[in-house]
Order: sequence, then structure tokens, then C-alpha cells
Amino acid sequence: MKTMFLFLFMFFLINSLNAQLVIEGIVVDKETNLPLHGATVIIKDKNIGTTTDADGYFRLSLHDVDVHDTIVVSYLGYYQFLSPVYNLSENIIKLVVRDFTFDEVTVKPSFSNLKDLMEKVVRKYNETRREDPHIAKSHYREKAIFDDKFIMYNESLGYSLFLGERDRVAPLANYKFIYENTRISKHSPEWEPAGTAYWERIPLGGTIPLNVFRYFETNGLLENHDFEKLISFPKYRYRLDSTYYINNQLVYRINFSPTIFNLIDRKEGTIDVNTANLNILKIDYSSSNIWSTLYHDRVEGRVVFEFQYYNDQPYLSNSAVYYEEKGYTHEAEFNVLIQKFDRFEVEDEDFWNVLYLSDYPFISYNKKEWEKYNVQPDENIEKVTNDLRVKGQDLTSQFEENSGEWYIKPYGSTLSRIESGREILKTLKQFF
Repeated sequence: MKTMFLFLFMFFLINSLNAQLVIEGIVVDKETNLPLHGATVIIKDKNIGTTTDADGYFRLSLHDVDVHDTIVVSYLGYYQFLSPVYNLSENIIKLVVRDFTFDEVTVKPSFSNLKDLMEKVVRKYNETRREDPHIAKSHYREKAIFDDKFIMYNESLGYSLFLGERDRVAPLANYKFIYENTRISKHSPEWEPAGTAYWERIPLGGTIPLNVFRYFETNGLLENHDFEKLISFPKYRYRLDSTYYINNQLVYRINFSPTIFNLIDRKEGTIDVNTANLNILKIDYSSSNIWSTLYHDRVEGRVVFEFQYYNDQPYLSNSAVYYEEKGYTHEAEFNVLIQKFDRFEVEDEDFWNVLYLSDYPFISYNKKEWEKYNVQPDENIEKVTNDLRVKGQDLTSQFEENSGEWYIKPYGSTLSRIESGREILKTLKQFF
């Protein structure tokens, strides 16, 4: 556990516009003092939240602080912690285990019972998921390997924007990653040959995990099915893979695979369900329908989704897309740092400007801003650094040299739309 966090719980940053309160702390079990990973921390009156990392650490920024703002800390199987922001007196928040009983869902490992359970799970997900626009401060990381050597490394601190359900807009186009503080390596010729023109560059992959997730929502297991029609023609078969407990709450890991009636979504994997409230915790599956930006085609790969719940609504908190093809390994991952779950709207004209902003990112790297967020380095960062060293130039130097340029240069009317999108981006920062 990082000792510096013991001294950084609450302090003020004053700028020319308004007061910003930065709250940092650690959430632990009161009895064991062990950090709680994945606890939900919400500033109730601001409708903004985050989750704790492996050290139990969290960080939240608030603008226009009010004395009545309340911090709420929740974790599965523990009593909630509530306190006015200004009354916080300790840097460590200790949660108490709940002593309670509940009616567990009793499921025998049979197809019909698990099918009934999954119908309830999917129906609840679609009844509670947020269909209105929402925004989150997020982190994206992307890397590629060829012949056991890293040939590309990109990552960005930006915004994930769900732009809401809209007429005449493809379902996969309404969840985008907006790049703000981005660092890009010198890509090896295996990924990007020397002399590659702007319009030939392989796009950055920040939106890939979001597109895959939207496809899974609209065409996969989480699709809002007409369950009456599925009684005779089920799209999936289920079997109980395993069970485990999280703080005395039973979780089923259920295996799913397509039936002969499912000709489109040929995915198979597992879904973890909390039996106490039917919340989906994690989905892990393989598919032959993953889009490769390298090959401009569908390939076989693996996908992982994880969820966090704010006000009992499910939000995508982490996602990773991975595939190996023709000697290449390509991975794009995404995780939410701070989730805003209310008071955010996008007008139709702004919608299209934001799309252009995502497709034509301007690369801007600010090391000091990056260090404000507790983003854990890649587990293979030493090998990444060694493999991508170019003429003695380390990654940090590459990040700085690549800053201040368009990744894919826009032209004509596209550029004016992007300028409008950048103005929209400025307004987004007020939430964080």
C-alpha cells in the first residue's frame, strides 16, 4: 500500500475559474485493514463516482463544492459509509461487514432452470441500463506484438462518451472514446511502414472495446430479446460452470454457447452473476467476429467486460479485446476512472462533431497532467520500453516528440467540425 496516500486525503486546488476539491483516500476492511478493491465511491449530490484500485485507493475531483455534498462508499457485503465531504476527518475509510441473510437463487445445473435465470438477468440489465447520454473520464491502452517483440504502444487519458439511443444512427456509433492526453510510441515498420500517409494509418483503438461492447448489447447475449419467442427457438444454451462467494454473496459463473437457432452471434464464454440481486459482474467470451483495424476484417479473439453499478444502474467499467492473427498479437483495453451518471446531454449537431473528434484525434501529451491519475503501468512496460527503443530514444522522449500533431489529418469541412468538437471537449472538463 502506497504510504504517500496516507498524507493525501483532501486538499484544495484554486484556479481562476472556480474552486476544485480533490478527494483522495483508501477504503479498507475495518477488522483486517486490508484494502478493498472495486469499492464504489460516489459524491451523491454531484452524481459522479469512481472505484478503488487494488490498493483500495480512489481519487475524485469536484467543482463548485457545496457544504451539503455527501460522499457514499459502498462495497458488496458491507455497510455503506456516508459523510458530508467537509466532515471527513480521516484519510482511511473503514467499512464494516454486513451480517445479513438473503434468499439465494437455487439453481440446479439444468438447461431450463439456467435459461430462466438468464432471462431474468438479461431482462433486469435492459430495464436498468442507462439509455440517456453519459460520460466518464477513462483510460485506454493499446499494444501489438510481432515475432515476440512489441511493435506498437499507445495510451490516452480521455473521455468515454455514450451518446444515447438516436434515430438514423448505427447502434455501434454512439459509444466513443475521445482522446485528450495521449502518448504514442514510434511504431515499428511491421505495424506502420515508413512513409505511411495520414489516410493509410491504422486508427487508434480507444473506441474498439466500446464498439465491441455495443455489439454485444445489441446483437449478443445482452440483447433485449423477445423471450416468449425464445422459448421454442432458444439462441443460447447454458450450463453451470462454477460458483464462488464475494463477501458471503453467492456468484454463479455460467457458461453460454450458441444453439443451432443462433446463426449470427457465434460467441461462447462465461458470465458471472450475483445471485442476490442478479447483477452481472463479468463477461468473458471468445468470438470469430472481432473487427481488426490491422486487417480490416473479422478475426477470432477474446473479449472481457466488467461492470460497476451506480444508483443500481450497470455501467461498463473495464473492457479488453485481444486477438492473435498471422503472427500478430493485438490488444486494446479500456477502463473507467471517474463515471458521471447524470446531468449530461448531447445535442444532435454536437453528436456528429464528437464523432469526428474521435476519428481524427489530435495528439497532445502533458506529463504533469498524466501523473495526476493513478494509472498502473502496463505489466510488460520494461519489455515494451526495450523493444520500442529507437536510436536510443526511450518511450518518454517518443511521447513528447509525437505530441502536437494530428494522428490522422482532417481536411475541409471535417476540420471545422473537429474544431467544434474541441470546443465541446472544453465543456466536458467541467465535470471532472
